[in-house]
Amino acid sequence: MTRAMLILAAFLAGEVSLFAGQAKKGWLVVRSDTGGAQVEIDDLFVGQIPLNGPLALPVGRHALKVAKPGYTQYLDIVRIRPGRTTTVSVDLLPVAGILHVTSNVKGARVLIDGRFVGRAPLSTEAMIGQRRVRVEAGARSSERRVRMVAGETLRLRFELVDRAVPDAPQATDRAQPWHKRWYLWAAAAVVVAAGVSLAVVASRRTPIERFSPDHHFRSSALLSF
Repeated sequence: MTRAMLILAAFLAGEVSLFAGQAKKGWLVVRSDTGGAQVEIDDLFVGQIPLNGPLALPVGRHALKVAKPGYTQYLDIVRIRPGRTTTVSVDLLPVAGILHVTSNVKGARVLIDGRFVGRAPLSTEAMIGQRRVRVEAGARSSERRVRMVAGETLRLRFELVDRAVPDAPQATDRAQPWHKRWYLWAAAAVVVAAGVSLAVVASRRTPIERFSPDHHFRSSALLSF
């Protein structure tokens, strides 16, 4: 066999091997308008939207997942055919906002509408609409009311500072002698005033009111006689 025939045989063998390899795989194209969405094939991360090009996959069925925080997930089973390209168009709908919380106190508790969701720094989904975000660490806390928009990211920074505790009132009455307590003298004055008032009222009664009922009866009898 001449050298030329050997080269031709090797070329044909390579072509057959290449064709056989292509017959065992296909390609998948994923199209989406949701930039930054993550693409997974059979639970393996393969890239983000937009992908650089078609994905080469073995022939058969594969699980496709496209997801992004704040959006609905896309889950489907795609079939890859030998030597062919399969195209999938994915539309993700925004359903929640993304809340990113940081604080000067690492590990501070983060609560949304009173529900504990994690510790700062934190990135989590939050339902759309008005929300109450609170960050606390011990006696320090801070709270804000925010409006979450579907598909949008809101970044919040909380500065927790120590609050001054007012001094407890001092009990001064115990250190004073009894005769220096003003309220005792005020009570005594009230008692004295009440006694004087009763004496004045008693002095103003008529002479007849001072007699007993029996004395009044005898006086009436003498007058009638």
